[in-house]
Amino acid sequence: MQTFGGHKTMQDKILIQKAITVLRENDIDGRSTKASPGLYPHQWLWDSCFIAIGYRYFDINRAMDEIRGLLEGQWTNGMIPHIKFNEKESGGHPREIWGTRKVPKCKDIETSGISQPPMIAIAVWEIYKKNKDKEFLEEVFPMIGKYHRYIKEFRGLDRSGLSCIIHPWESGLDNSPRWDNILDSIRLTDTPESKRADTAFIPIEQRPTDQQYNKYWYLVSLFVGSNYDITQIFKNDPFIVEAILFNSVWCEANRCLSKIAEEIGEENKIFEEWAEQTKNSINENLYDEKDGLYYDFDVKNGVLIKEQTSASFLPLFANVPNQEIAQKIVEQYIRNSEKYWLNYPLPTVSADSLKFNPKRYWRGPVWINMNWFVAKGLENYGFKSYADYIKEKTVELMNKSGFREYFNPYTGEGYGADNFSWSAALTLDIMCK
Repeated sequence: MQTFGGHKTMQDKILIQKAITVLRENDIDGRSTKASPGLYPHQWLWDSCFIAIGYRYFDINRAMDEIRGLLEGQWTNGMIPHIKFNEKESGGHPREIWGTRKVPKCKDIETSGISQPPMIAIAVWEIYKKNKDKEFLEEVFPMIGKYHRYIKEFRGLDRSGLSCIIHPWESGLDNSPRWDNILDSIRLTDTPESKRADTAFIPIEQRPTDQQYNKYWYLVSLFVGSNYDITQIFKNDPFIVEAILFNSVWCEANRCLSKIAEEIGEENKIFEEWAEQTKNSINENLYDEKDGLYYDFDVKNGVLIKEQTSASFLPLFANVPNQEIAQKIVEQYIRNSEKYWLNYPLPTVSADSLKFNPKRYWRGPVWINMNWFVAKGLENYGFKSYADYIKEKTVELMNKSGFREYFNPYTGEGYGADNFSWSAALTLDIMCK
């Protein structure tokens, strides 16, 4: 078995160099990285956080600049958009649909109008553990703190500690089966003209459907029509979800921001309190005792969304469950060879689900960031051998199929974009830590 962080074989060294090359070649301007050539030519929020985590092993200054570049797109209300558009590229995701140029909260930099899982504090803390640069912490802390206050003030409802997402894209797992019922309830009177760019690069059977994309655009049109007023969005948007992945990341991000604040002599207790509130609320409101699993909550319909996906394992990453619950999740789900422990773990949807598709985006393939989250979660609870196995199989995927966007959990075949930045970056984190 591979010993991560220890002796490197020649094959290891070649793979590490290839990963570094992917990140270098996907550089946009020295302060941002495209998620991939062609399909994703812009800077995405959580992609850049994973990218910065990878950069810290071979160019710590560039890792810090990635965070700085991401923060350039922050709105005046604190929101950090999920896309900061690359001025050099006219292709990829259609920027004109967002209408953010007309929004006073948006700065002069062209961005989308929604956010993504708040990974920034986590990435900054990982960078700091490498270089101990307190000046960098002092520089970015006010902006990250403002972002966290935005989430707390504008995305929380009555349930203490939980935050809401307003679009499937904010979940990071765009076409997950978790969103099917909500999207199916949306009845479109007019079918919008297709704005898809993805199928020019990737076979449509590996991507969300046209119907799903039409619903995504419809939700964006609601935001534009409300001029991004969150009160109006909460009123009119059918997609208001307390997402288990988003809230698990939110919980851990507040812990990291608390550590950052403490390091530079700022008030930190509030962020630790927010983390504890979120942990308690996840256990109280998003855990299903019968299934022994965490789920998302559909706010508008008042129900847990009981779809078995790897997002349900994210509380392990944030140290949310007790040891007994964690043990149950590992034994009944993660290590179940009919569900997740396949040739190449972990599929994003349980393999025994009728909605499982090993080729289609977030409906079954292996994604490296999810493996990264779950491996860290397993380590938190003492399941180091299982975590190491996931890491070993992840590296095997990279050697077999290259730095693809996602992978078939049975064959290891790579799908989606090639030279995908976070696959390269997180491979570095797995192999070099």
